[in-house]
Amino acid sequence: MKKLQQIAISTLLALLISACGGGGDDTTFGSSSATRSDETVLGRVTGFGSVYVDGVEYETDNTQITINGVPADESALKLGMVVLLKGNSDGSHGEAFNIDFSDEIHGFVDENLTATGGALQVMGQTVYSDPLTVFESAVASITTIAAIPQGAIVEISGYRNTDSALFATRIELKKLALDPGDEVSVKGRIETLDENAKRLTLGTMGVDYSQAEVKDILIVGRFYEISSRQGTSPISGDLIADEIEAAEDAADQIDSDTDEQVKLEGRIDTLLTDDLFTLNGLEILLSPETEFEDGDREQLTENALIKVRGYLNEQGQVSADEIEFRSETYTEIEGIVSQVDSNNSTLTIGNSLIHYSSETLVIDEWKEDRSFNLQQIRVGDELEIDTTQDASGNLFAVKLVRKSGTEVETDDEDQAEGGGDEGAEGDDTDEEGSSESENDDANTGVPGITDSHRVLAFNDLGMHCADLDYTTFVVLPPFNVIRSQVIERGATPRILSSAEVDVAYKAQMDAAGSINTTSQNLPGSVQKTNFWDINPASGNTYVFDLFGGNPPADVGLLGQSMPGVNAPYSANEDQPFGHYDADFAWFSADGVPILPVDDAGQTNAYPLMQVTASDKTSGQALASLDIVLPVASEADCQNCHALGEIGADSNRRPEVDFIFPDDINDPNDVLQAAKANILRLHDNKHGTDIDNQRPVLCAGCHYSAALDLAGNGGPVGKQVGHAMMSQVMHGHHGELRDPATDELIFPENGTLEETCYQCHPGKVTKCLRGAMGGAGITCQNCHGGMLAVGGVHDLPAGGGLDGANDGTTPRRPWIDEPRCESCHTGDSNDHLGGAIRLSQTWESGDPSATPRRAENKRFAENPAKLYRNSLGHGGVACEGCHGSTHAIWPNAVPGSNDNVAAVQLQGHAGTISECSSCHTTLGLTLDGPHGMHNVNSPAWTEGHESFYQQNPGSCRACHGQNLEGTALSRTAADRDLQTDDNGPIHLVKGTEVSCTLCHERP
Repeated sequence: MKKLQQIAISTLLALLISACGGGGDDTTFGSSSATRSDETVLGRVTGFGSVYVDGVEYETDNTQITINGVPADESALKLGMVVLLKGNSDGSHGEAFNIDFSDEIHGFVDENLTATGGALQVMGQTVYSDPLTVFESAVASITTIAAIPQGAIVEISGYRNTDSALFATRIELKKLALDPGDEVSVKGRIETLDENAKRLTLGTMGVDYSQAEVKDILIVGRFYEISSRQGTSPISGDLIADEIEAAEDAADQIDSDTDEQVKLEGRIDTLLTDDLFTLNGLEILLSPETEFEDGDREQLTENALIKVRGYLNEQGQVSADEIEFRSETYTEIEGIVSQVDSNNSTLTIGNSLIHYSSETLVIDEWKEDRSFNLQQIRVGDELEIDTTQDASGNLFAVKLVRKSGTEVETDDEDQAEGGGDEGAEGDDTDEEGSSESENDDANTGVPGITDSHRVLAFNDLGMHCADLDYTTFVVLPPFNVIRSQVIERGATPRILSSAEVDVAYKAQMDAAGSINTTSQNLPGSVQKTNFWDINPASGNTYVFDLFGGNPPADVGLLGQSMPGVNAPYSANEDQPFGHYDADFAWFSADGVPILPVDDAGQTNAYPLMQVTASDKTSGQALASLDIVLPVASEADCQNCHALGEIGADSNRRPEVDFIFPDDINDPNDVLQAAKANILRLHDNKHGTDIDNQRPVLCAGCHYSAALDLAGNGGPVGKQVGHAMMSQVMHGHHGELRDPATDELIFPENGTLEETCYQCHPGKVTKCLRGAMGGAGITCQNCHGGMLAVGGVHDLPAGGGLDGANDGTTPRRPWIDEPRCESCHTGDSNDHLGGAIRLSQTWESGDPSATPRRAENKRFAENPAKLYRNSLGHGGVACEGCHGSTHAIWPNAVPGSNDNVAAVQLQGHAGTISECSSCHTTLGLTLDGPHGMHNVNSPAWTEGHESFYQQNPGSCRACHGQNLEGTALSRTAADRDLQTDDNGPIHLVKGTEVSCTLCHERP
């Protein structure tokens, strides 16, 4: 059976919540036995506490979850998402093996007609909603679908009818407008196609695909997915497409063994015969044994909403065992629960007796409890319920929303796991974050944190590259760096030294089941590298021939080992950090030899390592943290240097004996042939003989700070007199021109795909993946073009990092790098340019791309230090709170491995901003990181007035000159504020906090 692929939601059939059968029976559709059977389910998420799909509760302890093709954890799944689930169940409970989700549209609203009974028009697609559509808004002022404005950015999941209109099961309002570099995507049917003009229409939207990568043949009438980074919402005018590919239909998605059950729901597309029809492209075959519920065969008409259960036959059709017709007439009932009968699955509101079942969509607006379920309904709860009615007048809940409720007191033994003893910190803090304790000054929010210590750990660069094959030439060995600080929590937190704690790392399995314990090969199965193998030409190991050392397998160049060093593929043992740097108060593990191949042989550039701190005397573990150890081997030369390409063209260079790979179907063979062509080209141009000296270490002659393992600080030995590695690669290649056109091969203002990603890991690995990458910031925005990176242009006076290279020579690789202060130039009171945050570190027109210096140092690194070597609040490493260079938190993909550490430290992704991550108590202050005040603190909410009276400018710095909020005052997570005048106020993540949220401006 082929592996289930990423979903194309345009072909998914939503499993809407169905009404119970007559008499209030609480059986789930299709359940007839307690024996679990394998099944494929195409439906939407209706609840949590594991995950409910199609009324079945699926355990997800070992589930592989993907969101838009990226591994994620369960927290990334949301109500209303249409998912493809592979697992087993007995009709009530089961286990999910795989859950995959892909949104149908992520883009801009053309027009909103819902207020007049119409629909949303989104990127040329007609989108309908109904009472069962789950709506979530990241904009506090917009609480209904009808209020979504034109140009707003929404994410939609749903299913289509015969007219290709989209019936939304979930609509999420992301923001009010596109930001530069934002990507939008839409799936739909091509209506018209003009291949000469490179233009098509998708629904009512025109698309210019003249600059797009078109991965499949374009055919009118077929479904495709189109993505764009145009950066604006073309309400009128064409969308400029970046990529177009065919979207798979349901038949491609559902591939089940013949003895496995298939469950799906949707609208009938086409009636083919009396016994055969299509449901979103998948053929449904009827038989005399097919059972019908709430309808009969005569009601099978186009657009009829039905649910199907059956089995996939050898022809790829679903042989239907049961077909259930769905009612689309809903009645809303709202009120206070007066009675709950859990035995009969009913509740009473007023005079209405309402039946509910495991298929009822359940939402909690009171406490926003993700795991809220029907068993938690209490007398006195205020509910809003959408119901359907059967022929006997019985009411069945299809959607239930808890608007408010009643607190339930419990004895000590009934308290939830993790609750503290009486008097413990946070014991008097309620769900909204308000405090009833007498010492409000001590409350900093995030109740329930009782850990005594915190581990902060981070990779130094956010991405390391490593070759996998060391037979030809080598740019970088397996060499990764982990740094860690250990904090003792308290009123004044303290960073611990090597005299007090030991720190170690071991491999950690991620949510997708990937783990990387070893870099050794598993004979006959997993092949990771030949780094420690014997070179038959010399009789030495490749690592010895290249670097002069001879570490055993799984041991790096500076002695750091992989966790499986002692028993590859079976051991996962703590490995101690190699040294402690007192100047930075951090532990460092330099040269961990990890590779982007996990223990199952699958590519994973972002494996997890667990860093643990232990008491030096007792050996007791104090705290741990899971971090990404990023590594990629995507760096590539074959785009230009494979035989016949511009860098290995025998017609242009007949004197060079370029070679063709022995096996063109072997990617490594192709890559090594390209590398050999580079050696031969080098020999021809420079009179060397390195092709006969394989393996060749490029840094042996061209100094690279990344491989200055001895700490020489510059060229030595054979490196003297040769250009540095970065200058050779960027400066030389940046000046090359295509002889046929005289155009630069790497355009100075080219896209990432035309420049950086030709060599650096990006097309697949997506190494620029952090907050800046998510905001559309590119490599060039920080570093400049290839000529600037290659040091072709001298730095101006004041351009060097430390004043040692100003105005006389080119930039120094790895030293004269971009700075935080170059874009984060100050605050609302004092900053450079027209915005508080700029999107380019250097001034346009400067060929050297020298990073600007800000006079306001609020967000600057330490003097003459790079970000990765700077310390901030209380001596904590900048990377400890903000994430690694190139991977600044958060990663835009919620379930990404990059976000794991921040979530573990503070409960949500993003910069570590919760004071209680390290502080146990904290008085009101403006001495937080970058001049911040207490975050998520009821005490601050109640007592900040005096701070404004003493220094209004301190508030305006982040909240704006008019105190109406800026990017610096955005909430890092959902917040609930308690106010004296207006009661509790709920702020969604990203809200720009202003005075007027709670009161008038002072």
